[in-house]
Amino acid sequence: GLAKGVMALGVGAAAATGLALRHRRNSRQHEPSMSRRRFIGGTGALAAGLASRSTGMPTFRREPPDPSLTGMNVLAIIIDDLNDYPTFMGGAPMNVHTPNLDALARESRTFLNHHVTVPVCPGSRATLMWGLDVASHRSTYMNDVAQQYVDFSAQNRASTMQQVVRRADVNAIGAGKLFHLNQFPSDWDEFRETQPPTSNPTISFDFGTPLDDRDPDRAVAAFIEQQLASIDASRPFLMMGGIRHPHLPWRVAQQYFDHYPIDDIVVPETPEDDWDDLGPVARAQLEQLNPLLAQGQYEIVVDLHGRAQIMQAYLAAMSHADAIVGQIIEAIDSQPFADETVVIVLSDNGYHQGENFAYRKRTLRDQSTRTPMMIRGPKGAGFTPEMIDQVVSSVHFMPTVLDILGVPEETPLSGESLRGDWLPASLLTTHIENSASLVYGGEGGRGGRFTVHFEESDQFDANSVDLQAASELELYDRSSDPEEFDNLLAGVTE
Repeated sequence: GLAKGVMALGVGAAAATGLALRHRRNSRQHEPSMSRRRFIGGTGALAAGLASRSTGMPTFRREPPDPSLTGMNVLAIIIDDLNDYPTFMGGAPMNVHTPNLDALARESRTFLNHHVTVPVCPGSRATLMWGLDVASHRSTYMNDVAQQYVDFSAQNRASTMQQVVRRADVNAIGAGKLFHLNQFPSDWDEFRETQPPTSNPTISFDFGTPLDDRDPDRAVAAFIEQQLASIDASRPFLMMGGIRHPHLPWRVAQQYFDHYPIDDIVVPETPEDDWDDLGPVARAQLEQLNPLLAQGQYEIVVDLHGRAQIMQAYLAAMSHADAIVGQIIEAIDSQPFADETVVIVLSDNGYHQGENFAYRKRTLRDQSTRTPMMIRGPKGAGFTPEMIDQVVSSVHFMPTVLDILGVPEETPLSGESLRGDWLPASLLTTHIENSASLVYGGEGGRGGRFTVHFEESDQFDANSVDLQAASELELYDRSSDPEEFDNLLAGVTE
């Protein structure tokens, strides 16, 4: 896909910038421009050597997991809009109350550099529930009906995760938001559908204490508890719960707001000239203009709500989600088959809280693409507890689930199972609308991100990208510039 087309440029760019461009973090002054042709040509020669170096870890299994430990159970929790703010990930500018996620991270094979394929719900859920990258499902846009996702899901209903495992005699149980629009409730052995919390439809960013007693996340936890207590454990099961918070509306109990007194809120800061090294497409992606209010999302939040209030509400919703995770973990740990069950927790996309003057998601920055991923398994199952800096993608989720359950892939999936003492090559792509980025790892660091943008009206094929036709380029050294403030390719011109 795109990785093949831009690997030479994206990976080689790290060294190329060391030769041709100087990091501007302190001076924030633009370097003399260089030609796009010269830059692209110069990186190609460096690609082969850097492609292997960038991985930072081997791509083979050193100690294969115990093959008898397949046919285990899987309990998977997908959290909506959870970015890298949980304490164990360190992405927040202040202390965050996520004790259950932090405890689970310590017990798990925890991927600190996990990125989603699409930083918005339809495409991301397509990858998670079908095991396919953008090149296959093509769902990169978020519009009123998410038509790409609707078409893809209707045509490929028979190959969803729950359909595949059920044909292998695995008991499939689901609850909450797992897909984007159609939950396919009849395709599960048991399913509990939920609706978002009641919200005030006149408020763009709705938050506060609940408007009624409806709590979809508590309903998911209660359903999973009930299913765990009554399930026939004589055959493997896949149990999945979709937690809606911290997706808007941030309507949660006062006890979660109490963790974050408003006077103690710290919001992330961005240099005033952060957008000066960006082109119009990249700017529009961050701005996400609201046509009704003729304002960007950042201005809406500042004018209507206040940054501290929004941060408080988002963190309160995150702590609510953390409590739900704790309730579900306690339920599985109380069962006699707990040692035969692998627990996976991850999020479908992140969420900006003012970083880079952006709110919400739909950007190719860490705040949108980098999310938690934790896999906890019994000894010998191939998930030794460890904090992993290696770059991994959400395409590995479904192959990992099938591997744990002992279910063969019916058709080729886009990723590989993460079970065992190994890691995939440290390159992955993430897409949104008319833009795509290549995220690559580095030895002992977070690596970098190379992004290509095309004119806003252009459609492009993720399988074959003409880099010379790209309207804008971005490159960030995420190891030294984790906030992605400084576009190292601002000096690359036509």
